[in-house]
Amino acid sequence: MALLTAFLFSTVLFTVPASGESPKRYERSSTAFEQTACATEDYDCRIKDITKQIKANGSDKSLYFDRADIYFDAKRFNKALKDYGKYLKSNKTDAGAMYNRGLCYAELKKHEKAIKEYNKAIAIDPNDADYYAARGDSLDELGKTKEAIDKYTRAIALAPDNDEHYYNRAVVREKTDPAGAVEDYNASLRIKPDDVDSLINRAYVYDGLEQYDAALKDLLAARELEPDRAQTHHALGYVYESMENYEKSYESYSRSIELGPTDAENYYGSGYLLIRVGEYQRGIADMTKAIILAPSRPELYETRAEAYDETGETAKAVSDRKLAAKLKKK
Repeated sequence: MALLTAFLFSTVLFTVPASGESPKRYERSSTAFEQTACATEDYDCRIKDITKQIKANGSDKSLYFDRADIYFDAKRFNKALKDYGKYLKSNKTDAGAMYNRGLCYAELKKHEKAIKEYNKAIAIDPNDADYYAARGDSLDELGKTKEAIDKYTRAIALAPDNDEHYYNRAVVREKTDPAGAVEDYNASLRIKPDDVDSLINRAYVYDGLEQYDAALKDLLAARELEPDRAQTHHALGYVYESMENYEKSYESYSRSIELGPTDAENYYGSGYLLIRVGEYQRGIADMTKAIILAPSRPELYETRAEAYDETGETAKAVSDRKLAAKLKKK
């Protein structure tokens, strides 16, 4: 089992991230949407209708805001940015529109520009917690952990009954302050006791703190709430593996694959476990499936290379390490 020391601690905690869904955009009261027979998710139809309204009444700049909202919901963020910009030319103090522009930039991974928009919104309305939380999201994406925590803390001060702000701060605090992350997940769960994301994430933190019974308790509660959620079974596999209960670990990973057959993480967990216990060929098979689903992740090739070392397939091990090194340079 010499290979275990080489990559035992290279596994990744698959925490449910902050802002797993797009943050809610600011919505302006409008009658424009009431004037269409289009289905809510028929974005092309809705855009066509509101474009007609703009052509008929071009002086009403609020219609650009409404069309921007549709573009946002349709994930056409560049077009949404243009329309929010047109609206802001005649509504220069609308903090909500600036916030929405920030969300568009964040979705486009342009976080420096997103932060500038959030700052504009905050300058106009310094008491909206969502503006600080969104700025925290972008700061975290830029690797500015301390600054992100500060912004989430401000959001919590402004909206202490909002579970999402505690949750988002917890996700960031996991990196440097796991005990503090547990406190934040506790606070989030006091507000929203049945939040499966918080239970899964707190379980991972407990695992890192070697508090395995607490981790298992959280995950069993999560499974009770959502028995068919693949992430929960994956996390159970991870914690059972930490507890060296390999049979239950494999059962949990296998169930996660059944429920999430297109998620590379599930094959990675199963493959890693199988390699760890010496089932190299089966582990290689699962790791190969993970690579097919996520071919740009170097750690998958590195782990499979370790298994190839054990099976004497040196050329394949060398090839995988070359691929991993190439991916790391990108």
